[in-house]
Amino acid sequence: DRCSPPGVPCFVPISNDLSRLEENIPTWLPERGAPNAMVNVDKLRKIAKVLQQVRLFQLTPYPFQPIPGLQED
Repeated sequence: DRCSPPGVPCFVPISNDLSRLEENIPTWLPERGAPNAMVNVDKLRKIAKVLQQVRLFQLTPYPFQPIPGLQED
């Protein structure tokens, strides 16, 4: 499920997305240690997209309005 910030993102799908990216997509192309191996920029962009969504939720404030009667002792 998708929602707009503010909100508290569920960690399970985020963790699953990051785990799936790490396990299924190679970090190095063609393979690590091979001559002329290159970093898989597409993988890093996909990881960045997931982390940007989390960051958006962290940076969006809740529009709380003070309720004086609840704030009094």
